[in-house]
Amino acid sequence: WGFCFYLVRYGDIILAATNNGLYEIENNSSQIILKNEYINYILPSKSSGLFYIGTDRGITAIKREKNKWVEYPKIRPKGFNDPVYTIAEDENRNIWLGNDNEVLHLVIGKNLSTISFEMYDFGNEYPEKFSIRLIDNSIFFLSSGQIYRFNTSNNKIEPNNLLVFNKFPLQKYLVSQYNISWLQNQSAWICETDRIKP
Repeated sequence: WGFCFYLVRYGDIILAATNNGLYEIENNSSQIILKNEYINYILPSKSSGLFYIGTDRGITAIKREKNKWVEYPKIRPKGFNDPVYTIAEDENRNIWLGNDNEVLHLVIGKNLSTISFEMYDFGNEYPEKFSIRLIDNSIFFLSSGQIYRFNTSNNKIEPNNLLVFNKFPLQKYLVSQYNISWLQNQSAWICETDRIKP
């Protein structure tokens, strides 16, 4: 028995995130890709065929090569075994990971291993779930209590009250899909997407 949390399409293949592992579904049959892993998140990379996978024990990556899935576990920094609930890829193709109140920024090498990483926190005493999104080439952190933005000029995560093109105050948001963020401003809902094509 298992639970499927969500599905991600790649061509004719569906990737299924479950509490028992990551599955590939094709032609009405399923096959395990990552066994005995609790999959929290799947993010398709801007690099074709590459997916970042957030698990209950950190992060890994898989890539479709010669009609097979190849895992790249060296993307996980040594000693980092915390759950990963949200992932975003920035314009430099480095990745941002989130768990319960911490953010990890990974600089990724060409061999899909972590070259360096930096840890950030929000300065809160209590854990708070959040989603990381790349919107308008900026990294945003959407939580239930506050919107944050990574400020590249001082290398800090800071509270941010303006989100949509830095013109409108944000009232509500929905982020149930990996590449689509619905943002409410007054009475209108605006859809932001990073426009990834499988």
